[in-house]
Amino acid sequence: MRYLILSFMLLMCLQQSTAQFLFPEAFVLLTVDTNRKYAGNVSGIFNSQTQRNVVNQYGVRSEFAHRIRKQHVITVAGSFDLITNGTQRVLSGGYLFTRFRNKISRRFFPEFMMQYQWFEVRGMEQKVAFTGNYRYRIVRNEKISLAAAAGVMMEYEKWGFTGVPSEKTATLANLDPVHIWGPRFNSYISYDHIINNNVELDIAAYYTIRMEPNEGRRRMGYHARVSFKITEHLSFRTFMRYMYDFQPVVPVPTYWYNFNNELVYNF
Repeated sequence: MRYLILSFMLLMCLQQSTAQFLFPEAFVLLTVDTNRKYAGNVSGIFNSQTQRNVVNQYGVRSEFAHRIRKQHVITVAGSFDLITNGTQRVLSGGYLFTRFRNKISRRFFPEFMMQYQWFEVRGMEQKVAFTGNYRYRIVRNEKISLAAAAGVMMEYEKWGFTGVPSEKTATLANLDPVHIWGPRFNSYISYDHIINNNVELDIAAYYTIRMEPNEGRRRMGYHARVSFKITEHLSFRTFMRYMYDFQPVVPVPTYWYNFNNELVYNF
């Protein structure tokens, strides 16, 4: 039953929108030097934000990682939201994410990821992506971990115009949904630091670019998070995420940011 205990997330949330960037290095990890077979967390969320209309978002986040035969780790994460966008009520939005890391004791090992997103308030109605990376562990000791990865993502996105300002939609002749798909080069660098028994820091930077000629559509972003341990199962987090989309699929703002504080139940 403890896996079903939901902590609350309060306090301040300052957010410009919800992104198509999932920041996978922010999800729960099982490292090579731990004997734990599983780890996870659950948190709740409330956001109120101004886009074209006032957008309210209520949701629950959950992450779970499981070690398989000591050398393999699978991570599953999900977000399920109720979103109201002005007078429009969207009954569900969120994402599902899965990652599999193989032979994690090696310095250089593969990882495979799948994500599905739907109804994010920036205007993306659907996204499906499959990613294959090779990850290189640069530094690993009791306190610090530094790693980098690169690979290829195959993605499909469907965009509407709910996140586009009204003054721009008034000038557009066609407001039909926009569909894009194709391969994308994917890379990131990740840094984790256990400052002491009660404080941890993790930072990651991401860069992706479409691989077709004349279809660059570069995206870059980062996340930074500080976690403070309150009890064995309860922690407080300050979380900052930022993304810059050099050529948005539809004319939404090129940048995205998210800052929030979270009270999280860990197991």
